[in-house]
Amino acid sequence: MEFADRITENFEPHRRQSETVVAAFPAGSHNQILVTIPAAIAGIGAFVFDRSADSVVWVLVPLVSLLPVVWFMVVNRNYTVIATDERTVVARSSRFSVLQVLEPIEELPLDVQIGPASGLITYTTSALVEPLRIHRRAFDQVRRADERESEATPSN
Repeated sequence: MEFADRITENFEPHRRQSETVVAAFPAGSHNQILVTIPAAIAGIGAFVFDRSADSVVWVLVPLVSLLPVVWFMVVNRNYTVIATDERTVVARSSRFSVLQVLEPIEELPLDVQIGPASGLITYTTSALVEPLRIHRRAFDQVRRADERESEATPSN
């Protein structure tokens, strides 16, 4: 099942009777690449210092690898963005599962422009609650959310 379907399923208790979900995607407050690079460097360090088996490296490498992960888990806030045919909802999500919809925290009008989403890994948008990072896998959902506004307003 695609992540948009799972988010839509979890959004069901907060959905109005008259609205239909057009797009749904997860977003985060911090960039995960800040965790990935130090963990990768620590992993490479483990291979480099593999020659001395009784060294202190085998204690330091796991700790150094985990520090950015712990930092990321503390500072990052996960959100789900649900675009319906009537509104755009930003909801708080679980710290460990970005597909959950815990509670809606912001309701934005239909004409909010999230994209155009572009970038190598993530796209940062300021149109929502705070600057949020959207992963590349959700770019098509951002496009669908932005297109629904143009479909709703008649062109003159």
